[in-house]
This record gives sequence, structure tokens and C-alpha cells, in this order.
Amino acid sequence: GQAIVYYGELTACLKITSILEEIGLHTQILSE
Repeated sequence: GQAIVYYGELTACLKITSILEEIGLHTQILSE
């Protein structure tokens, strides 16, 4: 069961990272 919890945290982290990258790209486009 430990691996499943770790995998869930990993995917959640990757989702957050991709969302932050998308927000960063949008703000770059808006600020130009």
C-alpha cells in the first residue's frame, strides 16, 4: 500500500507543476 500512496503524491505533484507552468506561460504572454 505504501507504493500506491507515494505514486498518488507523485502524480499530484506533477499535476501542480504542470498547472504552475501553464500559469507562468500565460503570465509571460500577458506581460509582453
